[in-house]
Amino acid sequence: MGAGSACAFLCLTKVALSWFGVKWQARIFGFTMTAGTIGALNGGAPIAYLLELTSWKGVFVFLSMLGLFIWTINYFFLSEKTADINTDSISTRGMTDIIRTIFKKRNCWINAFVALGIYACVSVIADLWGVAFCMQAFKLSRPEAAQLTSLIYVGLCVGSILIPFLSDSLLERKKFILLGLSVITISLTLFIYGSQGSSLWIVSALLFLTGFFAGTEMLCFTNACESVSPTIAGTVTGFVNCIVMLGGSILQNIVGLVMDYSWQGHLNEQGERLYGQYEYQSGFAVLIACVLGCLVIATLIPIRKTKVLNV
Repeated sequence: MGAGSACAFLCLTKVALSWFGVKWQARIFGFTMTAGTIGALNGGAPIAYLLELTSWKGVFVFLSMLGLFIWTINYFFLSEKTADINTDSISTRGMTDIIRTIFKKRNCWINAFVALGIYACVSVIADLWGVAFCMQAFKLSRPEAAQLTSLIYVGLCVGSILIPFLSDSLLERKKFILLGLSVITISLTLFIYGSQGSSLWIVSALLFLTGFFAGTEMLCFTNACESVSPTIAGTVTGFVNCIVMLGGSILQNIVGLVMDYSWQGHLNEQGERLYGQYEYQSGFAVLIACVLGCLVIATLIPIRKTKVLNV
């Protein structure tokens, strides 16, 4: 399922380039991220309603039919302007040469690791540890903590659309990426270490700001694609996405290992480990260090060129 979902995002790069050109690439990335995040935010209630009407197998059959319907629309109505992109070079050079070319591109590596630092807050807080931390730190029920943590996704929805537009009209991409990482670092630090006892409105604002500026991840994808020929933009997008997803999963495990190492020995009635505020803050220190490290790496991003570079 993960491999299949990757196809949608990566193939979008080719479609966006052929129909809209490089100028619109960041915005197309942003719209796609927003659409996916909205789906994740609003998918729970309809699924719960369907489960009341049918079994879980029936829900999966319905989702499969919905996917088949979307596939049909794409197959018959979505086309690519292949004439606008020279695909001959891909067949003559081979995929190995293309991957080798990407690996040699310093800008691809820089933007991939910076994107990882930006995505880290979503991977660690929103996807995994955020709900449990909010339950412990703010004495919330699980549904309340889930709603609070989901504000990262809400911010990501808004930021993924607005930031590409703002970067084109107000600030150069590199400056916006540096600004985004700085705000994420400050917001996460305050949320993890300074928000206990604060109003939930303040905590909500910190999480929303974290998600909003996580939208700068789209600029990293665009920067990486602009450093190579449009003929291999899809492969570059896959390379950056690979670093982001792989790095995010590794970071989740490192945070968990640090929490285990800092564990104070508390158990629940079932004999499972209980983590307190100290354990969470110790683990999240890895997240802060990762974002700070990527902030330093972001200073190495070259200023955006006015035209796409050739491989």
